Formats: sequence, C-alpha cells, structure tokens
Amino acid sequence: MATSASLQPPDHMSVIGFIINGVRYGSYIAPEWWPDAGLTMWMFVTGMTGDDLETMAKRLRSVHWEHDEGTFFLRRPVDTLKGILDGSVQAMPNHPWRLWNGTQRWAYFVDFENEEYEIWRYGAVERCSGRASISDLTWEGWCAIRQRMLDAEANDEAPPDMVDPMALSHALARMQIQQSAMME
Repeated sequence: MATSASLQPPDHMSVIGFIINGVRYGSYIAPEWWPDAGLTMWMFVTGMTGDDLETMAKRLRSVHWEHDEGTFFLRRPVDTLKGILDGSVQAMPNHPWRLWNGTQRWAYFVDFENEEYEIWRYGAVERCSGRASISDLTWEGWCAIRQRMLDAEANDEAPPDMVDPMALSHALARMQIQQSAMME
C-alpha cells in the first residue's frame, strides 16, 4: 500500500470506494482531500475511455482488500486510482465498519461494471445511475449535484435521496441561465 499513510485518522473521515460484484469496498482518505477527492475521482472517471472502464472493472476484481481498523488512509486518492488502472496497486485498505455509521463527511463510490457513481454525505446518498450514468454526466452535472447537497446542508435540510434526472436537468438549465446573465 504505497499510497497509504500509517497515522490514526480523525473521527470525521471521508472515503473513496468501489462497488465490485455488488459488494462495497472503501478506504479512508486524508482530511485535506475532502470534499475535493470526489471531484478528483469524478474527473478521473469521466476522462476514462470505454477500454479504461473495462480495465478498471477487471483490475478492481483482482485487488486484495485488507481489513483495516482505521490505521491507514490514502494520501493521494488520484495516485491510487491511476495505480489501480495501471496494475501497480494490488492491495487496498478496506474500512467497512465505519462506512455506515454516518460519521464520514463525504464518501464516493464508483461501480465501473454498471457505470454508477454515488456521493454520500453523513450517510445520505446521491446516486448517478441508470439514465444519468458516468458516461452521460458532465462537469456541470457534478456541480449541480454538489450544489444540491450544499444547499440542503446550508438550509439544515436532509440531502435528497437520489439524483432525479429531471431535477438535474433543471439545475443545469438554471446554472446556464445564471452564467449567461453574468456574461452580459
């Protein structure tokens, strides 16, 4: 685990993870990487070719997931993603016991086989799947999803359960109108 540090993580950690054959695996990320780790992961994934997506799905199935009680966390998530893709990362820490207790600030899961992406915030999830798959969503889509979550947090509301493609489309239209108005 060359991309890991052996320091005890703080209580409110974030996670990057993968859904492999329907099973979730996740690794803590260093605090300085959240919530930007999700953006980094999103940019990496959306920049992949179809062959890269297939390779990543195959390589993830061969990664050895080492159970860890929170003594390791990833220092540079993007290096880990690149390492999985090129085959140099063959083992990852898995922190399953903490993923579902609601203390992680952010968690990002990618299912390369089904082209699904999840953004978790304190246990609430936004799913980008089905009609809004990894290959369909754009930078603006990521911004709209993130803005919806931040707006809900700012208004002390529960984050939305799922990304509704129609709501996402409306959010994108609002952003484009605002950008056009600022340019005039």
